Amino acid sequence: MKSIRVAYVAVNSPYRLSSWSGIPHFALKELSRRFSDLHVIDTPWLDARLDRLSAAIRIGIMPMREPLVTRLFERILNSRLAAIKPDILVSIGAAHKVSRISPNLPLIHVSDGMFSTVIGYYPRYLGLSSRSREIGRDVQADVVRRASAIAVASDWAAHCASEEYPCAASKIHVVPLGANLETPPAAAPPRTVGGPLKLLFVGYDWKRKGGDVVLSVFKRLRAHLKDAELHIVGCSPREARGVAGVVQHGQLRKDVPEQQRKLVQLFTQANFLFVPSRYETYGLVFCEASAFGLPSITVRTGGIPTIIKDGVNGLLFSPEASVETYVERILRCWRDADGYDRLQRAARSEYETRLNWRSWGASIQGLIDQAVEAPPSAGERVKP
Repeated sequence: MKSIRVAYVAVNSPYRLSSWSGIPHFALKELSRRFSDLHVIDTPWLDARLDRLSAAIRIGIMPMREPLVTRLFERILNSRLAAIKPDILVSIGAAHKVSRISPNLPLIHVSDGMFSTVIGYYPRYLGLSSRSREIGRDVQADVVRRASAIAVASDWAAHCASEEYPCAASKIHVVPLGANLETPPAAAPPRTVGGPLKLLFVGYDWKRKGGDVVLSVFKRLRAHLKDAELHIVGCSPREARGVAGVVQHGQLRKDVPEQQRKLVQLFTQANFLFVPSRYETYGLVFCEASAFGLPSITVRTGGIPTIIKDGVNGLLFSPEASVETYVERILRCWRDADGYDRLQRAARSEYETRLNWRSWGASIQGLIDQAVEAPPSAGERVKP
Protein backbone atom coordinates (compact mmCIF):
# COMPACT_ATOMS: atom_id res chain seq x y z
CA MET A 1 0.00 0.00 0.00
CA LYS A 2 1.10 3.56 -0.73
CA SER A 3 1.00 6.47 1.72
CA ILE A 4 -0.26 8.82 -0.99
CA ARG A 5 -3.69 10.29 -0.25
CA VAL A 6 -5.85 9.84 -3.33
CA ALA A 7 -9.19 11.50 -4.08
CA TYR A 8 -11.33 9.63 -6.60
CA VAL A 9 -14.22 10.90 -8.72
CA ALA A 10 -16.03 9.18 -11.60
CA VAL A 11 -18.54 10.09 -14.27
CA ASN A 12 -21.16 8.10 -12.31
CA SER A 13 -21.22 6.40 -8.93
CA PRO A 14 -18.57 3.66 -8.60
CA TYR A 15 -20.90 1.90 -6.17
CA ARG A 16 -23.27 0.98 -9.01
CA LEU A 17 -22.02 -1.83 -11.23
CA SER A 18 -24.07 -0.46 -14.12
CA SER A 19 -22.27 2.91 -14.13
CA TRP A 20 -20.37 3.37 -17.40
CA SER A 21 -20.29 -0.39 -18.07
CA GLY A 22 -18.76 -0.98 -14.64
CA ILE A 23 -15.55 0.96 -15.31
CA PRO A 24 -15.80 3.28 -12.24
CA HIS A 25 -16.52 0.25 -10.02
CA PHE A 26 -13.59 -1.86 -11.19
CA ALA A 27 -11.20 1.10 -11.33
CA LEU A 28 -12.07 1.95 -7.72
CA LYS A 29 -11.68 -1.67 -6.65
CA GLU A 30 -8.19 -1.82 -8.16
CA LEU A 31 -7.01 1.54 -6.82
CA SER A 32 -8.35 0.69 -3.35
CA ARG A 33 -6.14 -2.39 -3.44
CA ARG A 34 -3.11 -0.22 -4.16
CA PHE A 35 -3.79 2.87 -2.03
CA SER A 36 -4.97 2.59 1.57
CA ASP A 37 -5.69 6.32 1.88
CA LEU A 38 -8.29 6.69 -0.88
CA HIS A 39 -11.37 8.93 -0.68
CA VAL A 40 -14.34 8.76 -3.05
CA ILE A 41 -16.18 11.91 -4.07
CA ASP A 42 -19.60 10.55 -5.03
CA THR A 43 -22.44 12.72 -6.37
CA PRO A 44 -25.21 10.18 -7.09
CA TRP A 45 -28.15 12.58 -6.80
CA LEU A 46 -26.72 15.04 -9.32
CA ASP A 47 -25.52 12.24 -11.62
CA ALA A 48 -29.02 10.74 -11.67
CA ARG A 49 -30.54 14.07 -12.66
CA LEU A 50 -28.01 14.54 -15.44
CA ASP A 51 -28.74 11.03 -16.69
CA ARG A 52 -32.42 11.93 -16.94
CA LEU A 53 -31.53 15.07 -18.89
CA SER A 54 -29.23 13.24 -21.29
CA ALA A 55 -32.09 12.83 -23.79
CA ALA A 56 -31.54 16.52 -24.58
CA ILE A 57 -28.82 15.35 -26.96
CA ARG A 58 -31.69 14.87 -29.44
CA ILE A 59 -32.17 18.62 -29.58
CA GLY A 60 -28.45 19.35 -29.77
CA ILE A 61 -27.71 19.98 -26.09
CA MET A 62 -25.27 18.13 -23.81
CA PRO A 63 -26.42 19.07 -20.28
CA MET A 64 -23.47 17.66 -18.32
CA ARG A 65 -21.04 20.09 -19.95
CA GLU A 66 -23.19 23.19 -19.58
CA PRO A 67 -21.43 26.00 -17.62
CA LEU A 68 -24.08 25.91 -14.88
CA VAL A 69 -23.32 22.21 -14.33
CA THR A 70 -19.53 22.51 -14.40
CA ARG A 71 -19.70 25.45 -11.97
CA LEU A 72 -21.88 23.39 -9.63
CA PHE A 73 -19.36 20.55 -9.71
CA GLU A 74 -16.60 23.10 -9.12
CA ARG A 75 -18.25 24.12 -5.84
CA ILE A 76 -18.93 20.51 -4.78
CA LEU A 77 -15.44 19.25 -5.57
CA ASN A 78 -13.64 22.24 -4.07
CA SER A 79 -15.57 21.72 -0.83
CA ARG A 80 -14.84 17.98 -0.72
CA LEU A 81 -11.21 18.39 -1.72
CA ALA A 82 -10.67 21.02 0.96
CA ALA A 83 -11.85 18.49 3.54
CA ILE A 84 -9.90 15.54 2.11
CA LYS A 85 -6.64 17.42 1.40
CA PRO A 86 -5.46 14.82 -1.13
CA ASP A 87 -2.08 14.55 -2.78
CA ILE A 88 -3.75 13.79 -6.10
CA LEU A 89 -7.16 13.49 -7.78
CA VAL A 90 -8.04 10.62 -10.11
CA SER A 91 -10.90 11.26 -12.55
CA ILE A 92 -12.60 8.34 -14.28
CA GLY A 93 -14.34 9.83 -17.30
CA ALA A 94 -15.42 12.83 -15.21
CA ALA A 95 -14.18 15.71 -17.37
CA HIS A 96 -17.24 17.82 -16.54
CA LYS A 97 -16.57 17.42 -12.82
CA VAL A 98 -12.86 18.26 -12.77
CA SER A 99 -12.50 20.90 -15.50
CA ARG A 100 -12.56 23.79 -13.01
CA ILE A 101 -10.51 22.42 -10.12
CA SER A 102 -7.28 24.12 -9.06
CA PRO A 103 -4.39 23.46 -11.47
CA ASN A 104 -2.14 23.14 -8.41
CA LEU A 105 -3.64 19.75 -7.50
CA PRO A 106 -2.14 16.88 -9.52
CA LEU A 107 -4.80 15.24 -11.68
CA ILE A 108 -4.88 11.92 -13.52
CA HIS A 109 -7.75 11.80 -16.00
CA VAL A 110 -8.88 8.43 -17.41
CA SER A 111 -10.97 8.30 -20.58
CA ASP A 112 -11.84 6.20 -23.62
CA GLY A 113 -11.57 9.24 -25.89
CA MET A 114 -11.49 13.03 -26.00
CA PHE A 115 -14.67 15.02 -26.48
CA SER A 116 -13.96 15.96 -30.10
CA THR A 117 -12.91 12.39 -30.90
CA VAL A 118 -16.13 10.92 -29.55
CA ILE A 119 -18.59 13.43 -31.01
CA GLY A 120 -16.87 13.22 -34.38
CA TYR A 121 -17.11 9.43 -34.38
CA TYR A 122 -20.60 8.48 -33.19
CA PRO A 123 -23.54 9.43 -35.47
CA ARG A 124 -25.73 10.17 -32.45
CA TYR A 125 -23.81 13.44 -31.96
CA LEU A 126 -24.30 14.74 -35.51
CA GLY A 127 -27.09 17.05 -34.32
CA LEU A 128 -25.08 18.58 -31.48
CA SER A 129 -25.31 22.37 -31.68
CA SER A 130 -22.24 24.49 -32.45
CA ARG A 131 -22.62 26.08 -29.01
CA SER A 132 -22.58 22.69 -27.26
CA ARG A 133 -19.58 21.63 -29.33
CA GLU A 134 -17.65 24.73 -28.33
CA ILE A 135 -18.57 24.32 -24.65
CA GLY A 136 -17.58 20.66 -24.76
CA ARG A 137 -14.23 21.42 -26.36
CA ASP A 138 -13.55 24.12 -23.76
CA VAL A 139 -14.28 21.70 -20.91
CA GLN A 140 -11.95 19.10 -22.42
CA ALA A 141 -9.22 21.69 -23.04
CA ASP A 142 -9.42 22.78 -19.40
CA VAL A 143 -8.97 19.17 -18.28
CA VAL A 144 -5.98 18.73 -20.59
CA ARG A 145 -4.41 21.91 -19.21
CA ARG A 146 -4.93 20.87 -15.59
CA ALA A 147 -4.02 17.19 -15.90
CA SER A 148 -0.64 15.81 -14.96
CA ALA A 149 -1.41 12.80 -17.14
CA ILE A 150 -4.25 11.60 -19.34
CA ALA A 151 -4.72 7.83 -19.60
CA VAL A 152 -6.71 6.84 -22.67
CA ALA A 153 -7.80 3.29 -23.33
CA SER A 154 -6.61 2.84 -26.91
CA ASP A 155 -3.98 3.77 -29.47
CA TRP A 156 -6.74 5.31 -31.58
CA ALA A 157 -7.81 7.63 -28.75
CA ALA A 158 -4.19 8.55 -28.02
CA HIS A 159 -3.49 9.37 -31.66
CA CYS A 160 -6.61 11.56 -31.92
CA ALA A 161 -5.80 13.31 -28.63
CA SER A 162 -2.19 14.01 -29.64
CA GLU A 163 -3.35 15.48 -32.95
CA GLU A 164 -5.87 17.71 -31.22
CA TYR A 165 -3.54 18.78 -28.40
CA PRO A 166 0.01 18.48 -29.82
CA CYS A 167 1.47 20.61 -27.02
CA ALA A 168 0.12 18.13 -24.47
CA ALA A 169 1.18 14.95 -26.31
CA SER A 170 3.67 14.04 -23.58
CA LYS A 171 0.80 13.86 -21.06
CA ILE A 172 -1.14 11.29 -23.07
CA HIS A 173 -0.64 7.60 -22.25
CA VAL A 174 -2.28 4.45 -23.61
CA VAL A 175 -3.56 2.39 -20.67
CA PRO A 176 -6.01 -0.35 -21.73
CA LEU A 177 -8.97 -0.98 -19.45
CA GLY A 178 -9.48 -4.46 -18.01
CA ALA A 179 -12.14 -7.14 -18.22
CA ASN A 180 -15.09 -6.29 -15.97
CA LEU A 181 -15.28 -9.57 -14.09
CA GLU A 182 -15.72 -9.75 -10.32
CA THR A 183 -14.24 -13.26 -10.33
CA PRO A 184 -11.97 -13.75 -13.35
CA PRO A 185 -12.13 -17.30 -14.73
CA ALA A 186 -9.25 -19.66 -14.16
CA ALA A 187 -7.27 -20.69 -17.21
CA ALA A 188 -9.06 -23.64 -18.82
CA PRO A 189 -8.03 -26.26 -21.39
CA PRO A 190 -8.60 -25.02 -24.96
CA ARG A 191 -11.92 -25.83 -26.59
CA THR A 192 -11.94 -28.48 -29.30
CA VAL A 193 -13.38 -28.17 -32.80
CA GLY A 194 -15.22 -31.48 -32.64
CA GLY A 195 -18.67 -30.16 -31.74
CA PRO A 196 -20.99 -27.61 -33.35
CA LEU A 197 -19.68 -24.10 -34.00
CA LYS A 198 -21.12 -21.75 -31.36
CA LEU A 199 -21.06 -18.00 -31.94
CA LEU A 200 -21.84 -15.52 -29.15
CA PHE A 201 -23.14 -11.98 -29.68
CA VAL A 202 -23.20 -9.67 -26.63
CA GLY A 203 -24.57 -6.13 -26.86
CA TYR A 204 -27.54 -3.90 -26.07
CA ASP A 205 -27.46 -2.00 -29.36
CA TRP A 206 -28.09 -4.59 -32.10
CA LYS A 207 -27.52 -2.18 -34.99
CA ARG A 208 -24.44 -0.34 -33.70
CA LYS A 209 -22.82 -3.60 -32.62
CA GLY A 210 -23.25 -5.04 -36.11
CA GLY A 211 -25.97 -7.54 -35.25
CA ASP A 212 -27.35 -7.49 -38.79
CA VAL A 213 -23.93 -8.56 -40.08
CA VAL A 214 -23.76 -11.33 -37.48
CA LEU A 215 -27.14 -12.70 -38.54
CA SER A 216 -26.33 -12.58 -42.26
CA VAL A 217 -23.00 -14.32 -41.74
CA PHE A 218 -24.56 -16.92 -39.46
CA LYS A 219 -27.26 -17.81 -41.99
CA ARG A 220 -24.58 -18.34 -44.64
CA LEU A 221 -22.45 -20.40 -42.24
CA ARG A 222 -25.39 -22.72 -41.62
CA ALA A 223 -25.19 -23.76 -45.27
CA HIS A 224 -21.77 -25.24 -44.45
CA LEU A 225 -22.26 -26.18 -40.79
CA LYS A 226 -25.82 -27.42 -40.29
CA ASP A 227 -25.52 -27.59 -36.49
CA ALA A 228 -23.97 -24.12 -35.98
CA GLU A 229 -25.49 -22.02 -33.18
CA LEU A 230 -25.78 -18.29 -32.55
CA HIS A 231 -26.43 -17.12 -28.98
CA ILE A 232 -27.60 -13.51 -28.56
CA VAL A 233 -27.25 -11.67 -25.23
CA GLY A 234 -28.26 -8.11 -24.36
CA CYS A 235 -31.08 -7.56 -26.83
CA SER A 236 -33.88 -9.44 -28.58
CA PRO A 237 -33.81 -8.47 -32.27
CA ARG A 238 -37.05 -9.16 -34.09
CA GLU A 239 -35.32 -10.30 -37.28
CA ALA A 240 -33.53 -13.11 -35.41
CA ARG A 241 -36.73 -14.66 -34.06
CA GLY A 242 -37.46 -18.09 -35.47
CA VAL A 243 -34.13 -18.35 -37.31
CA ALA A 244 -32.81 -21.91 -37.12
CA GLY A 245 -29.90 -22.24 -34.71
CA VAL A 246 -30.45 -18.87 -33.03
CA VAL A 247 -30.99 -18.74 -29.25
CA GLN A 248 -31.95 -15.39 -27.68
CA HIS A 249 -31.15 -14.97 -24.00
CA GLY A 250 -32.24 -11.34 -23.59
CA GLN A 251 -30.49 -9.13 -21.07
CA LEU A 252 -28.31 -10.87 -18.49
CA ARG A 253 -27.27 -8.70 -15.55
CA LYS A 254 -23.91 -9.23 -13.89
CA ASP A 255 -25.29 -8.14 -10.52
CA VAL A 256 -27.91 -10.93 -10.54
CA PRO A 257 -26.10 -14.16 -9.54
CA GLU A 258 -28.21 -16.54 -11.62
CA GLN A 259 -27.91 -14.36 -14.72
CA GLN A 260 -24.18 -13.89 -14.15
CA ARG A 261 -23.72 -17.67 -14.00
CA LYS A 262 -25.58 -18.02 -17.29
CA LEU A 263 -23.37 -15.39 -18.89
CA VAL A 264 -20.23 -17.18 -17.70
CA GLN A 265 -21.60 -20.43 -19.12
CA LEU A 266 -22.17 -18.82 -22.51
CA PHE A 267 -18.65 -17.37 -22.64
CA THR A 268 -17.23 -20.73 -21.59
CA GLN A 269 -19.14 -22.79 -24.14
CA ALA A 270 -18.88 -20.43 -27.13
CA ASN A 271 -16.23 -20.85 -29.82
CA PHE A 272 -16.10 -17.21 -30.92
CA LEU A 273 -17.39 -13.88 -29.64
CA PHE A 274 -18.85 -12.24 -32.76
CA VAL A 275 -19.46 -8.49 -32.33
CA PRO A 276 -18.57 -6.57 -35.53
CA SER A 277 -19.27 -3.12 -34.10
CA ARG A 278 -19.71 -0.20 -36.45
CA TYR A 279 -18.62 2.25 -33.73
CA GLU A 280 -16.69 1.36 -30.57
CA THR A 281 -14.40 3.65 -28.60
CA TYR A 282 -13.04 0.62 -26.75
CA GLY A 283 -15.01 -2.62 -26.25
CA LEU A 284 -14.81 -4.16 -22.78
CA VAL A 285 -16.61 -7.29 -23.98
CA PHE A 286 -13.53 -8.21 -26.02
CA CYS A 287 -11.39 -8.04 -22.87
CA GLU A 288 -13.89 -10.32 -21.15
CA ALA A 289 -13.80 -12.76 -24.06
CA SER A 290 -10.01 -12.93 -23.83
CA ALA A 291 -10.31 -13.71 -20.11
CA PHE A 292 -12.23 -16.84 -21.10
CA GLY A 293 -9.69 -17.71 -23.79
CA LEU A 294 -12.43 -16.93 -26.32
CA PRO A 295 -11.26 -15.54 -29.68
CA SER A 296 -13.20 -12.53 -30.99
CA ILE A 297 -14.49 -11.75 -34.47
CA THR A 298 -14.83 -8.02 -34.93
CA VAL A 299 -14.05 -4.91 -36.98
CA ARG A 300 -11.03 -2.67 -37.29
CA THR A 301 -12.59 0.53 -35.93
CA GLY A 302 -12.14 2.91 -33.00
CA GLY A 303 -10.34 1.41 -30.02
CA ILE A 304 -10.95 -2.25 -30.89
CA PRO A 305 -7.52 -2.91 -32.51
CA THR A 306 -5.83 -2.11 -29.19
CA ILE A 307 -7.67 -5.09 -27.67
CA ILE A 308 -7.93 -7.53 -30.56
CA LYS A 309 -4.82 -8.27 -32.60
CA ASP A 310 -5.66 -9.83 -35.94
CA GLY A 311 -4.64 -13.48 -36.03
CA VAL A 312 -3.51 -13.35 -32.40
CA ASN A 313 -6.54 -13.27 -30.10
CA GLY A 314 -9.17 -12.88 -32.79
CA LEU A 315 -10.05 -12.01 -36.36
CA LEU A 316 -10.24 -8.36 -37.44
CA PHE A 317 -12.20 -7.37 -40.55
CA SER A 318 -12.47 -4.08 -42.40
CA PRO A 319 -15.74 -2.17 -41.93
CA GLU A 320 -16.53 -2.84 -45.60
CA ALA A 321 -15.94 -6.62 -45.45
CA SER A 322 -18.55 -8.68 -47.28
CA VAL A 323 -20.56 -11.53 -45.79
CA GLU A 324 -18.61 -13.92 -48.02
CA THR A 325 -15.30 -12.62 -46.63
CA TYR A 326 -16.47 -13.29 -43.08
CA VAL A 327 -17.76 -16.76 -43.91
CA GLU A 328 -14.63 -17.83 -45.77
CA ARG A 329 -12.24 -16.78 -43.02
CA ILE A 330 -14.35 -18.11 -40.15
CA LEU A 331 -14.64 -21.50 -41.86
CA ARG A 332 -10.91 -21.59 -42.56
CA CYS A 333 -10.11 -20.78 -38.94
CA TRP A 334 -12.67 -23.26 -37.58
CA ARG A 335 -11.31 -26.07 -39.74
CA ASP A 336 -7.72 -25.44 -38.63
CA ALA A 337 -7.62 -27.13 -35.23
CA ASP A 338 -4.05 -26.07 -34.45
CA GLY A 339 -4.67 -22.50 -35.53
CA TYR A 340 -7.85 -22.25 -33.47
CA ASP A 341 -5.99 -23.67 -30.47
CA ARG A 342 -3.33 -20.95 -30.84
CA LEU A 343 -6.01 -18.24 -30.97
CA GLN A 344 -7.49 -19.45 -27.69
CA ARG A 345 -4.16 -19.64 -25.90
CA ALA A 346 -3.16 -16.21 -27.17
CA ALA A 347 -6.52 -14.75 -26.10
CA ARG A 348 -5.95 -15.88 -22.53
CA SER A 349 -2.35 -14.65 -22.65
CA GLU A 350 -3.47 -11.20 -23.82
CA TYR A 351 -5.87 -11.05 -20.89
CA GLU A 352 -3.23 -12.11 -18.38
CA THR A 353 -0.59 -9.67 -19.63
CA ARG A 354 -2.59 -6.60 -20.77
CA LEU A 355 -6.36 -6.74 -20.61
CA ASN A 356 -6.88 -6.96 -16.85
CA TRP A 357 -7.42 -4.39 -14.11
CA ARG A 358 -4.17 -5.20 -12.30
CA SER A 359 -2.19 -4.20 -15.38
CA TRP A 360 -4.28 -1.03 -15.64
CA GLY A 361 -3.70 -0.33 -11.95
CA ALA A 362 0.06 -0.76 -12.24
CA SER A 363 0.18 1.81 -15.04
CA ILE A 364 -2.06 4.28 -13.21
CA GLN A 365 -0.04 3.84 -10.02
CA GLY A 366 3.09 4.71 -11.98
CA LEU A 367 1.44 7.88 -13.32
CA ILE A 368 0.27 8.81 -9.82
CA ASP A 369 3.75 8.36 -8.37
CA GLN A 370 5.25 10.55 -11.09
CA ALA A 371 2.61 13.25 -10.70
CA VAL A 372 2.96 13.47 -6.93
CA GLU A 373 6.73 13.73 -7.20
CA ALA A 374 6.46 16.51 -9.79
CA PRO A 375 3.09 18.26 -9.30
CA PRO A 376 1.80 20.35 -12.21
CA SER A 377 1.78 24.11 -12.25
CA ALA A 378 -0.77 26.43 -13.82
CA GLY A 379 -0.16 26.76 -17.54
CA GLU A 380 -1.55 28.50 -20.56
CA ARG A 381 -5.02 27.60 -21.66
CA VAL A 382 -4.92 24.67 -24.08
CA LYS A 383 -6.86 25.11 -27.29
CA PRO A 384 -7.34 22.42 -29.95
